[in-house]
Amino acid sequence: MSSESSFGLMQIGLATAEDIRGWSYGEVKKPETINYRTLKPEKDGLFCEKIFGVPGLGMLLRQVQARALQGHHLRALWR
Repeated sequence: MSSESSFGLMQIGLATAEDIRGWSYGEVKKPETINYRTLKPEKDGLFCEKIFGVPGLGMLLRQVQARALQGHHLRALWR
């Protein structure tokens, strides 16, 4: 069995500082990510919805965090 494939050209390069500044639209002011008690993103932190720009992402992150802490993962933390 032989199949022919054609591949297009792909280039990968480094982004310039101006490119990166053009993509950004917020400033992270605190190093915190998620509040360990509420499992909500910290305001002005790395996962702040205002900075990250994706509505509802905070809820998704909380769901992922909650699933990671369920079952045997949680028991392993408390040994």
